Amino acid sequence: MNESDPLLISSVNNNTTSNKVETIILGGNGKIIGSSLNLACSAIGVGILSLPFTVRNLGILFGVLAFIFVAIITYVSLYYLVESAVLSNTRSYQDAALVSYGLWCNLLIALVICIGQWGACVGSVVIIGDVFTPAMELILPHVDFLHDRNIVVLFSLIIILPLSLPREFNTLRFGSSIAVFSHIYIVLLVVVNSMIFLFSSERHSLPPIINDSFSLRIIQSIPIIVFAFGCSIQVIPVFDELKDRRLKTMKKVIVNGVSLSFGCYTLVGVFGFLEFQYNTNSNVLTNYPTTSIPVTIGRILLGIAVCLGFPLLIWPLKNTTELLFFYARDHKVRTERIVVPVLVNIIETILLVGSSVIVGILIPSISFIFGLIGSTTATLSCFIIPTLMFLKLTSKQPLRSTRKVDRVVCCFILFFGVVIGVLGTTATIILQS
Repeated sequence: MNESDPLLISSVNNNTTSNKVETIILGGNGKIIGSSLNLACSAIGVGILSLPFTVRNLGILFGVLAFIFVAIITYVSLYYLVESAVLSNTRSYQDAALVSYGLWCNLLIALVICIGQWGACVGSVVIIGDVFTPAMELILPHVDFLHDRNIVVLFSLIIILPLSLPREFNTLRFGSSIAVFSHIYIVLLVVVNSMIFLFSSERHSLPPIINDSFSLRIIQSIPIIVFAFGCSIQVIPVFDELKDRRLKTMKKVIVNGVSLSFGCYTLVGVFGFLEFQYNTNSNVLTNYPTTSIPVTIGRILLGIAVCLGFPLLIWPLKNTTELLFFYARDHKVRTERIVVPVLVNIIETILLVGSSVIVGILIPSISFIFGLIGSTTATLSCFIIPTLMFLKLTSKQPLRSTRKVDRVVCCFILFFGVVIGVLGTTATIILQS
């Protein structure tokens, strides 16, 4: 298939008296700029808060090089994933996996999505505690019980639990706008504060560009960066909404989306580290004083955005969980909506939200959560499974020179994903223990 051709879904009439072929061009109203922003927004999330910590571990030079390297292989892997959807005539990650390798791969993707989304929910709970607790100390200094991180997290249930109950995705989109605004504010906050620090007369000497000491933190940092760039679950829906649904157009969307993410990540990672240097915490916002009004505004904005965005994590988690448990034996691509009883929806929402809150209280380490997700589900969904699907779907095609290069690149990304998955998981568990 040529990348300049639009995606055509063809159905052939098996009647021997008719050779009619119905060709349907499927497309939405998305344009390159809007779709690029959607892809970038799906990637840029709370993971951005841990990137100064990764630069602290890697050093400025190797930290930036790691951002560049992960950005490049993320772009390539996302493109291969979209092309796999085109080659398999499917409109979702799970359906492409089903066509490529059958039911087992479809179930694997469902399991990866469930674990990854639930882990992101746990990370969101940790962020809620990290940002709201110091804000409460400044706003309500005499209300002592609200200065307890665990109490603040439990109070957040009043907001996130009712918001997680609706089954309609459209009712959840309001949180996306606030999330975009809050992340822009955080980027500007980190950069401006760092610039003030760098040009102040009280600043100390700058840290070395290269970190010449080795520790397990270096290995743990790569999966955190992988987690930050992860948007493989959303890339096919973004492609599906394009008005001009050609691979050539989607390539521009992916380049723009990954480049925008890379720019934000580099600014926050480098400038955050330059200000706090080797005292940089795994959540950079915890480095700032509780008395700063601009920082408190940023904390509140981010906390509200995380609370409103929490249902955006729960919604696909519930749908995938239902697919995994109720439709695990299906061997076909599903197009109809899943309808569950109201009571079942309430029970599963309480279980999923409640379990993420409990784990978020018990394991308040954002570097452990992001590192573990990045080295397991993120590497699987971003690098390992997309390359395996692409290799399988192109295995019967004529071996042109371009396909030879594609397959070599796929094998390299596959190797990288496996190595980072094994080493990153091991390092993260050892550091936590």
